[in-house]
Amino acid sequence: MAADARAGTVEHKTPLGAVRAAIVERWYRITLFWRTQIVVWSLFAVADIATRQTIYKHITAALALTLLMTPVMMLLTAGLRWAYMRLGLDGRISFRTNVYMLGLSLIAALVAVVVSDALRWYFDWPIPNWDRAEAWTVLLAFHYAVLLGWSLGYVWFKAEVGMRINRQRAAQAKADALRAELAKLRLQLDPHFLFNALNGIATEIPDHPKNALYMVRELSDYLRYSLDTIDETVVATGTEAMALVAYLNVQRARFGEKLVAHLAVDPAADARPIASFLLQPLVENAIKHGSRRNVLTIDIRVETSGDDLRVAVRNSGTLVPHANGGGRHSGGFGLVNFRRRLALHYPGRHSFTLSERDGMVVAELVLSGVPCSGS
Repeated sequence: MAADARAGTVEHKTPLGAVRAAIVERWYRITLFWRTQIVVWSLFAVADIATRQTIYKHITAALALTLLMTPVMMLLTAGLRWAYMRLGLDGRISFRTNVYMLGLSLIAALVAVVVSDALRWYFDWPIPNWDRAEAWTVLLAFHYAVLLGWSLGYVWFKAEVGMRINRQRAAQAKADALRAELAKLRLQLDPHFLFNALNGIATEIPDHPKNALYMVRELSDYLRYSLDTIDETVVATGTEAMALVAYLNVQRARFGEKLVAHLAVDPAADARPIASFLLQPLVENAIKHGSRRNVLTIDIRVETSGDDLRVAVRNSGTLVPHANGGGRHSGGFGLVNFRRRLALHYPGRHSFTLSERDGMVVAELVLSGVPCSGS
């Protein structure tokens, strides 16, 4: 019996749920404009009944006129919307827009008063103690205020929607431009590195062919990573470190015992997002400008500090100033590209310094938060 009762309850509720779902589905099939019209004029009708009851002193007349005039007002405002669209009023508030709103709202108000007057005459619902001229004047002012208010609300809403759409388009255009520039800067790194790497391999081939072959294999690993991440402007720090290992292997094969490089990555930093190929220009700059009189020593450390990712690249050598006041490490294609990518990926959320300490050139990079990707 209990099971039958529960089954009966389900059967009783299911049709109601289906009806409710059908009503909701039909409601959302109606355009946003007409859904708004229905809600706004329904609320207006409630207030209108009270107003008419005060004027007519007759609840039947108040109810009937409200029920008859509300659809008329809805149609008139739909006509106003059609006229504004035909006239090309795209939502911007201007002198031309104001003139059309004032004129068309007055015409619509005159139509509303004519229809209202005809209904009052047909059903014999006069307004107590009002003559015809007074009724026309008051009703015209009332309907004009209502329709002009509707017009102002409609135009204001269109203006807001238009501004929002323009802001979204501008933001999308900015994001597209940022994404395009980031992709361009990222792709510039590969030809630059390949040019240097292939030159290094070419110099090894005559005297050290086995070494050149090893460099080609390491270069292949590096390029495989480059192709796998060619569409990714942001990767995990651990993944970036793997690319750096492949790059250092190529350089070790090139310089042999004259290059000693050490890479240490804090395990807590492995999963942190970082702009792809951001660290290579720092290491490349250290190899290019570091002192190789005896052995070029490079120490690379990546660690976290709260919300910051800290990178330090140290190499043996000196920071020789240029005439413009910057160190020789501060120029070149790699660092120019590097600084631009920093500005795009970490706008206002990064710091980069070059200094000399105890015979070592130190490049220090602090990155805050998640890098922008342009998506």
